[in-house]
Amino acid sequence: MKYCTFGNTAEIILENLRDDESLTQIDFITKLFESFYNSDADYSFDSASVSRWIKGTAPVTSLLKSYYMNDENRENIGIDIENNLLSKIVDIDMTVRNIYDLLTNDTSVSERKKRELSDGFPFENDTEKCDFIGRVILFALERKQISPDNLLVSKTDSVHDRVIGAEVPPPCKYFCGREKELEEFHGIMKTNTKVFVTGIPGIGKSEFVKAYAKKYRKEYSDILYFNYNGDLKNMITAAMFADDIYDDREKTFRNHHKYFHNLGNSVLMIIDNFNVSESADKFLNLMLLYNCRIIFTTRSVIESAVSFELKEIENADILYSLAGKFYDDIDKNKAAVTEIIKAVHHHTFAVELAARVMQKGLHTPDEILEKLKENSADPHTTDKVNVRKDGINTRATYFEHLKILCSFDTLDDELKNVMRNMVFIPESGIRSRRFAKLLVLADLNSVNELIELGYINNSSADIISLHPMIRDIAIQELLPSFKKCSAFIENIHALCLNIGQYFDDHELIISTSVNIMRYSVKDDIPAYLTFVEDSFGFMDNYRDENGMYFAVSEMNNIINCGESVTAKDKALFYNYRARCKSVFENDEAKAVYYQQKALKIAGNITDPVLLANLNMNMGVIYHDSGNRTMAKLFMEKAISIYETNEIVTADYIAMKKNYAAVLSNYDEHLKAHTVLLETARIAVKANSSELAGLLFDAACADVRMRFFDEAIHLFNESFQEYEKYLDDDSLNMRKQTAAYLLEKYGYILSDTYFPETSIQRL
Repeated sequence: MKYCTFGNTAEIILENLRDDESLTQIDFITKLFESFYNSDADYSFDSASVSRWIKGTAPVTSLLKSYYMNDENRENIGIDIENNLLSKIVDIDMTVRNIYDLLTNDTSVSERKKRELSDGFPFENDTEKCDFIGRVILFALERKQISPDNLLVSKTDSVHDRVIGAEVPPPCKYFCGREKELEEFHGIMKTNTKVFVTGIPGIGKSEFVKAYAKKYRKEYSDILYFNYNGDLKNMITAAMFADDIYDDREKTFRNHHKYFHNLGNSVLMIIDNFNVSESADKFLNLMLLYNCRIIFTTRSVIESAVSFELKEIENADILYSLAGKFYDDIDKNKAAVTEIIKAVHHHTFAVELAARVMQKGLHTPDEILEKLKENSADPHTTDKVNVRKDGINTRATYFEHLKILCSFDTLDDELKNVMRNMVFIPESGIRSRRFAKLLVLADLNSVNELIELGYINNSSADIISLHPMIRDIAIQELLPSFKKCSAFIENIHALCLNIGQYFDDHELIISTSVNIMRYSVKDDIPAYLTFVEDSFGFMDNYRDENGMYFAVSEMNNIINCGESVTAKDKALFYNYRARCKSVFENDEAKAVYYQQKALKIAGNITDPVLLANLNMNMGVIYHDSGNRTMAKLFMEKAISIYETNEIVTADYIAMKKNYAAVLSNYDEHLKAHTVLLETARIAVKANSSELAGLLFDAACADVRMRFFDEAIHLFNESFQEYEKYLDDDSLNMRKQTAAYLLEKYGYILSDTYFPETSIQRL
């Protein structure tokens, strides 16, 4: 009796080829498996291996098996037989009959499997006949290896005698740069039986565990490999066992589960792409009780077991070498390729994709680099490249490959909305509760779920952020816009309106505001322009140069387009340009020029607040440049506009406070003192947080005039106000400043003064 092996099936086909068809064994194998051959540009058949496959002395490569085990590829073999071999076979009916007899006479094949494979025999057309041959070949490939003398290979201690098709695929031939991590990981595996290899999509988790299995193969009696199919129980059930006899799935599951559970700890099981939350698969807890060692690869956060996080390869030279495997002209474009590696954040898969695009596409490395600087997930190329990942070959554009990695389409609308707004958070992160409040979430459930799924990074305490690559994919895929993200943006906008107040997290607010400008789709220009204008004022409060210039550039782009732009917008634009010229470039002439343009435009607007602020800003420009006369003239004009129109705002109070500071700089301390106390009374009525600063500055003016008793009284009142919102360290700094100023002007400070606040001596 002959067994139904690949070698015996191939022999029948070869014996039935026409005499004039002089096909070599490699030609035959290439035509038979043409779909697989075309799917992997990096793979080629060699005559020695092919000869052993046909003789039955060696199993067919696991790469080929993995390709056809994918349900989407199984039908390809029948198509290739019909297209490439049918015309070369003398008698297709005789060939089919011989293969049918080989199958049905094999006593090691269950009757159920025979019926399944030969369903429809005798077949009515050539397509059905070729499909039958293909089914038998795939069955022969997937079953236990049979020796050429028709005896089962005797490996009584091997798990693979019973579990078929679970060999570990070899790692990518270009795998590199993880030697240190492999050693570290092996140390963890020595002391832990269940370990989760975590990391963002595309960082190389699958190739890492395959490389580990190859390097440390001798450390284990057997290694099994499974690709997670969405359900661990189904995965266990679907495993191919040589002795399966059950038609009942539940019986099959129990049989497999019992076997896997009892494997010893010398056996290693790898479960690749376990990309679900810990609670999503109820069978996980049972699998963690298996006696064997198990490695899971996952983008998710698993808190119940030991995790090993695989991060970016920091050594750019290694990634440069990797890129060179796919791009022939890399040394001619070294500078651009090095910058591309930085632009894609050292993301392994992105480096490979970029290299393939450079090799196959129309765009030059410099052109690709410029686009990747805008968004690392999309070089704006339509060129498609073929990439093999997780045993599957995919031909797609750069962005389409990365889009498949993240699979945002699997998230529900609530989770997508959280991700859409998370793109605005800077890489330094934000406290999860603060983010939830800004997004008006009822709870943190959606945020925590995205953390578990590995989309949101939660590296320390309750700080959350997005990896730059995940962020850039989300920007392209989820399209955060001013309207879609209105709730979050409105809350950031409200914070930016609090000019004059100090925020400990002002850097977060500024960075988030800039990211809103950078990443959001501007689908509401009037609202967006107002946001930019108000953000500039907040940034100016902290002299954030990068943010202020970015806001000015955004305003310039919108004004040049002329869409929904008012005279007020133009006046503010020139006002902001003047501010940047004055503060950061010390260019008084340009600053005055732009401020005059702003005042000219504002002259036609019935907005006293705007006009007052523009005049005040002109005064500040002159003050900063040392022009005392013009500074006082414009500042007093600004204050007059507020008072003539009987307008009291936070801007008005801050304006008078700044005016008093200018008077003090000009040694007009009495006038400054008067202005400050007048403004303090206004601040009391307006419940303004500026009151503490007004009282403190008035006390400083008294010290300079040597009215020490009055100064001490005002200092104490200011400290009582500061206590309402300053922490102890900040309050103490104020106290020390007061003590230093008093002593500087000759006052001997004793312990009896400042009893309410107990000033610390310098």
